[in-house]
Amino acid sequence: MKNKKDAVKKFLAEKNVVILSESGTDRNAIKKVFIDLGVKSVSVENCTTVEEVQVQFATKQVDIFFTAYELGFDLIDEHIFRFPDRSDYFCFVISDKNSMALAASVAEKEIDGFIVKPYNQGNLEESIFHAINRGISISSEMRLYNKIRGQIRVDKLDKAEEGANKFIVKRPNSANGYYLRGLIKKKLGQTQEAIGIWNMGLDKDENNHQILCSLFDTYCESKMFVEAYAIAEVLTTKFPINPHRIPNFIRASLATENYDNLLTFCNTIVDVNDDLTAIKKPIAAALAICGKSLLGGNFGDKNKIIISVSKKAIALCEIQSNIYITSIENLLGIKEFELVREYIDQIPTDEQVDRVLVIDLHVNEALENEESTYIKAQNLIKLNKVDPDIYNIALTVGKKLDKPGRQLNDIAFEGTKHYPDMKDKFLGIINK
Repeated sequence: MKNKKDAVKKFLAEKNVVILSESGTDRNAIKKVFIDLGVKSVSVENCTTVEEVQVQFATKQVDIFFTAYELGFDLIDEHIFRFPDRSDYFCFVISDKNSMALAASVAEKEIDGFIVKPYNQGNLEESIFHAINRGISISSEMRLYNKIRGQIRVDKLDKAEEGANKFIVKRPNSANGYYLRGLIKKKLGQTQEAIGIWNMGLDKDENNHQILCSLFDTYCESKMFVEAYAIAEVLTTKFPINPHRIPNFIRASLATENYDNLLTFCNTIVDVNDDLTAIKKPIAAALAICGKSLLGGNFGDKNKIIISVSKKAIALCEIQSNIYITSIENLLGIKEFELVREYIDQIPTDEQVDRVLVIDLHVNEALENEESTYIKAQNLIKLNKVDPDIYNIALTVGKKLDKPGRQLNDIAFEGTKHYPDMKDKFLGIINK
């Protein structure tokens, strides 16, 4: 153990560390750890804003970047860009929240350490020490791997391909070399070659996470959803899922008519917490589109799936956004009138947009008496709310109520002004 500590201390002696956190307690605790492990006090910079970190990146070599997840997660990409060969450079993330989705997002950033609060000083030091020691103790082959990965990042693809071929010769049973070669082919625009090489890598290791993710993303980009779905089945059963992939998981399930998996995504995978706000909207949008696509389907669990995806979409989006309204329209399409009304009632009456008012009119027609529906439709017409359904409902209900013909003709005339192609339909309702 002493030899390991000495090696870490020697490695850290000339390194620069930047810590980004709004918590003074965290900054001081992390700084103390690095000083205790061998970093000079003057080489540890505490920052509280992204702008301060960017100044540090621009003015010195930042060997180790330690950031609060909520504040500087996106800066990790910049650190990797500046130091593409990661053998001697490190990134750490600290967060007061944790979930499978968050862990998956962190893992794909090639983070060296993920600290979840609360922690004690001893555990914090142990976590950082083991990450640094593991990093500096990697084999010569893994150093070669990191070098090649860095060359790919900066588009030195000829050198990278030469290195990847050497790596495969040295480690013929490893999938890692095939992962690298596939990345090179993908960057060169040779997508089918990349797919072929990655599948050769899966022959070496069928559970290689990097290859599986790369294949899934590439299949989706190429609209090869059958192949994408097959990879999705492996990923969703064996690994935490990066929330950024969920929209494509939904699309692949929908394209291949694997509807049961849509329920699985809604019930287990879509574990999106407040730390992942940016991805909520794309997931919600994919779910809303999914529900809309399923309306024309004819299979046993259709309504159950539409209800599930619509509820999840609504939970992830803002009230009265396009996604919210599309989702309640999907519920209306399967005649879930009571549920639709629950969601409409969450929108203040004086803030309801025209689409919501029309949906509410449909619900009123289904759940309330005909007279109240007729009055509501007439009021919408008087307010110049323009939608063919308003005129259809007003005329249909008015006819049932035996309203005066002149009154109905006035409604039909008003509707025809906005929708001339529907004149015959409007008059047909009156003349039944």
